[in-house]
Amino acid sequence: MPRQRASRAAAGGLGGCRHPKPNLAGPRFSAGFFTIGGTPCRSRCKPCAYDAAQKRLFHLTGRKRLAALAEALGFASGSYDLRSNAGGIAVSGEVTLHHTALYAQICQPATGADSGILIRTCQGRTNYTGGRNHFAPLSLLDDTPALAARCRAVLRSAGGRS
Repeated sequence: MPRQRASRAAAGGLGGCRHPKPNLAGPRFSAGFFTIGGTPCRSRCKPCAYDAAQKRLFHLTGRKRLAALAEALGFASGSYDLRSNAGGIAVSGEVTLHHTALYAQICQPATGADSGILIRTCQGRTNYTGGRNHFAPLSLLDDTPALAARCRAVLRSAGGRS
């Protein structure tokens, strides 16, 4: 018997998201830049690829959120760098917070995975490979205290600054 494959339309539209539709009128609605309708989903967030205006907004907002993260973590001014690499037209590029003990980078993964934040320890601001990679969803950028807690956990797991 031949295998039957579900059509793309039956799977939620042409490349559509299979997450339940958000209840925009309900109390769980969270309209952050990186969270739409309380359900983080890259397909609902406007991609940066091939959209220069969206890429500028992603980088501007990302830099602001990472600066807020640095403040929440108690990093002294001058103890970290905030860098932005726009990349090519087909990607979002990345925004990086590079502290003497922590490296955090955000992007929109091309795979569509909900793992747009990379967090790892490092040994100084010239260490670009650092410790083990830890990933988190982009929606944490809308919740600075939760993202700071995740970063502190990564630092503690490596015996670093908390």
